[in-house]
Amino acid sequence: MERREIAVFMKTSVISVLLVLCTILLSGNTINLGDNGSGIVKYPPVSTFKSSCARCHGPQGASFGEDFGKLPQRELERFIRLMMKGPGGLNPNKADIDAMIAYSQALAKHRPFIFITSADTLTNTISYSGESLPGTTLSLTSQGETLQIKTGKDGKWRTGPVAPSGHFIFIAVDKTDTVRLEPGKALWTN
Repeated sequence: MERREIAVFMKTSVISVLLVLCTILLSGNTINLGDNGSGIVKYPPVSTFKSSCARCHGPQGASFGEDFGKLPQRELERFIRLMMKGPGGLNPNKADIDAMIAYSQALAKHRPFIFITSADTLTNTISYSGESLPGTTLSLTSQGETLQIKTGKDGKWRTGPVAPSGHFIFIAVDKTDTVRLEPGKALWTN
């Protein structure tokens, strides 16, 4: 190619990239909320447990045993890292391990669990999506109003578009307990 052809090619490539970026920016954004300061969560805990852990540990951790939830934090972290890497065949980062610890502790204590995977911002609304324990009743409250959230059999859920004004609190209720999650403060319940 001659210099002139290369210059035209480069100019066309730059314009194409800018058009793609503008299209993405104007079409709404998805914010991955799976970052607690220790990296992005690549393996959402509820679905990851189901696909990589339940075959040995039973559905919802039925074979953990009562002492599992009482393990010291460091020992639990080491155990979960080994299990995710070894039998799970995963390559977890610190955030993945932290999220799985929280989920495993919820299972061991028979408590509800909520994990927010993303928040989609469109015009003047926001839609959250995430995972919870199957069989959990999930709702979102803001400014005195409550929105019931439908969860799938797999525990996955998504809110409809809501106005981003006010203070949001997710509430999960099962037969024995209630937990709350504030999206601005945490991405999963402990």
